[in-house]
Amino acid sequence: MERRAGARRKVLRGVLGAATCLLCAGACSGFSSPPAAADSGAQPPGDGGVALTDGSAPSAEGGGGAACVAGTAFGAGLVVPIDGAYSVEAARFTPDRTTAYLSLCPASGDKTQCDLYTSQFSPTLAKFTAFTKMNGVSTPNKYDAYPTMTPDGSTMVFGSSRGSSVGVYVARAQNGSFEAPIISRLDVAGTDFGNEPYVLRDGQTLFVSAGKNANSRSDLYRIKGAPPWTGVAAEPVPGVNLPADNELAPVVSDDEREIFFASNRLTPNVDFALDIFTATRALPTDTFSTPERVASLSSAGIDWPLWLSPDGCELYYINKINNVATMYVARRVARP
Repeated sequence: MERRAGARRKVLRGVLGAATCLLCAGACSGFSSPPAAADSGAQPPGDGGVALTDGSAPSAEGGGGAACVAGTAFGAGLVVPIDGAYSVEAARFTPDRTTAYLSLCPASGDKTQCDLYTSQFSPTLAKFTAFTKMNGVSTPNKYDAYPTMTPDGSTMVFGSSRGSSVGVYVARAQNGSFEAPIISRLDVAGTDFGNEPYVLRDGQTLFVSAGKNANSRSDLYRIKGAPPWTGVAAEPVPGVNLPADNELAPVVSDDEREIFFASNRLTPNVDFALDIFTATRALPTDTFSTPERVASLSSAGIDWPLWLSPDGCELYYINKINNVATMYVARRVARP
């Protein structure tokens, strides 16, 4: 992920001075600061799919199956292989998981070279086909990440360092294509930087991580309205933000009763000691319960969530250890 400048320089060992970056593209770096090699890491190349521990495959969404219960435990994660010398900064999927949108960086970890790609995906094998670069929304020598598509395919939301700091951008397709889209920066009122947008299946509810200035911590916000969300107010997500910590990479169920995010609240003096946390609520208008660390998905390194399947049964996420970022998928232990 990309995060803000000041705090990041204290923690990361290497800083690429050429670009301005932010929050993390996966959920771990900072807003207005330059992308850092130490925060990227290479994804180990893979040449095949993975089977789940029970021998079954991830469920394909849209089949009308029963949903998993929010708050129930996940089993151990399984690696989602990536062919080629890439570092995976972020990944999103269509509801049926047959198409993926990713931010891929070189294995060197140079975040100024993170670009947006699309790929067909097999949910049963957890395997990608070849990646196609989305040139219309990727900017040379800039950090581009978190490509999140609205269900109708008309709008993409993503994070980018193409401005003075990493911000959330909205790309509107023209004639059904993103080769020459209309791109605007999303104004999260009262903030200077933002990243890691996550759109729900209604196509109007958007969650982002954003901060008020270069010296502030990042918090989670909810935005509701019609794309491109011009002039729509952003509201802090109730119950999850702490003033002294960084809250990043929101992943939210479509009914808004369950949230996953990355936070350094266990070690607030270390900006990038991020673990995956979760919280639930009875109604989408309630305050979330006290967030709890998801121990089965968190490692000794940097961890952040990527995408929750529509039935709530599978969560895709990143573990990064020794600068090597690996994508995983985990399934609920108790399933319908």
